[in-house]
Amino acid sequence: MDINIQKALIKKGYFPDELGFWFSSNKFAEKCDQLNRNVTLNNKKISKSISYSIPKGKFHRRTLGIPNPYNYFFLCQEIHNSWTDIELHLDKSDISLTTPVFKSGTNRAISRKYSFEDISRILVIKSIGANYVLKTDISRYYSTIYTHSIPWALHTKQIAKKNRKDELLGNRLDQIIRNSQDGQTIGIPIGPDTSLIISEIIGVAMDKQLLSDVNYISAFRYVDDYYIFYKEKSEANKTLAKLQSILNEFQLEQNREKTNIYDMPQSIEPQWVSEINNIALNNDNIISFINIIYSLISKNPNEEVLKYALNKLKKINVNKKNWILVQSFILNSVLYDSSALPLACSILSDYYYKRFGIDNDKILKTATAIIQKALESNSDYEIVWSLWLTYLFRVKLADDMILKICSIENPIIALILLFLYPKEKLDTSKWEELMIAENLYSEYWILAYEALVRGWLPSKNGDDYIENDQFFKKLKSYGINFFDTNCKDNWVNNNIDEKWLPVFSAAF
Repeated sequence: MDINIQKALIKKGYFPDELGFWFSSNKFAEKCDQLNRNVTLNNKKISKSISYSIPKGKFHRRTLGIPNPYNYFFLCQEIHNSWTDIELHLDKSDISLTTPVFKSGTNRAISRKYSFEDISRILVIKSIGANYVLKTDISRYYSTIYTHSIPWALHTKQIAKKNRKDELLGNRLDQIIRNSQDGQTIGIPIGPDTSLIISEIIGVAMDKQLLSDVNYISAFRYVDDYYIFYKEKSEANKTLAKLQSILNEFQLEQNREKTNIYDMPQSIEPQWVSEINNIALNNDNIISFINIIYSLISKNPNEEVLKYALNKLKKINVNKKNWILVQSFILNSVLYDSSALPLACSILSDYYYKRFGIDNDKILKTATAIIQKALESNSDYEIVWSLWLTYLFRVKLADDMILKICSIENPIIALILLFLYPKEKLDTSKWEELMIAENLYSEYWILAYEALVRGWLPSKNGDDYIENDQFFKKLKSYGINFFDTNCKDNWVNNNIDEKWLPVFSAAF
């Protein structure tokens, strides 16, 4: 393989897309070779991840984790050095659609063998001759993975329990992952591409056990979603009982709300998706389009209707006559569903650079309203993307709103404000309390490092604590930063819209 896996995982698999363009690990990846030569793993070095809350649809949320660069560096190193063994294990599943693939020229370090959008097509192909389909998934899969089950999956539980030393790859992965989450054995971070590999290691082990001695027509798994097709319903029930036993073994739990045996055939995509696809959108029927979308939202409040609608809207060339209407629809959309903010920013910036004009007053009102609501519920994503919205169009928040945002300790948001606004407009007192050596390995690591290196905040105790830490001293000496002060240029040049597209499961 021509791709350096460690560098790829650090460069394009570290920060989640949901964070936007504010942060970059490019310099971190560029200095991998020097760090490999000059930094050694200390298995006793424990750190915490940054928590970053994002919307999951309109009514639910998910917490992403951004690991400390120390432990993440060595996790990527281990995966790189052991990739041949990992790949041999991953190839043992005949039903996985999410086998990790490293490709050059892609947005992320890892591509899955098939995309989420392929599921509907594969479902039709795989279901030939089936009378029944078992659809099930694992409840809160990433958040409940037991890290000790990684060696069980790679080597079998019997071998892993007899050999708890670092000789086993699974034990080494287990150790590094635990060290990156304050020693916790439950869960792996949602966000880094390394977690795609870990989750698939466990998924493949379950696949091998699940479908032995079962009469089924065909099957596939997408991450933790199983679709298994049968002629006889009794075989589906047999598989369901077997799956429960396997999940118990791996200390995972079946999602009972999403588990059922369905008669075939079934709808392969939600009705609202078909309705939007059937609209021949053009400049003459935008009002009708908006009306249909609002109607579909009221009928499907838990679905990503607005994101799907914005994606369709992005594909047409709106004329200047309709631009005020479309701009208003976009801004209303993000007030209703904040998960559409990145796609909204993408469309608005497209027309901004076409010189269609942006109503800055509306941008300010929208961003202020979203931030105000987000502050009440500690919603990180909404604040981060609202700040991006204002930054793109050179809109400044009111002074009192800036001070309200300063009241939270989120290190991501703190760095963004330190970049956007002069210090006299900020209340940095809370953040300055965090500028201590201990926080280089806490959930505030990115603020403790980045703000000191850039001179944005002083050390609380007056010491240069980075100089006293072997790893972070190396990062500083190699000129490694994580906040990207050229983020707007990267947005314009690398605005890859596939990042922000909506996803949906099969209708059943």
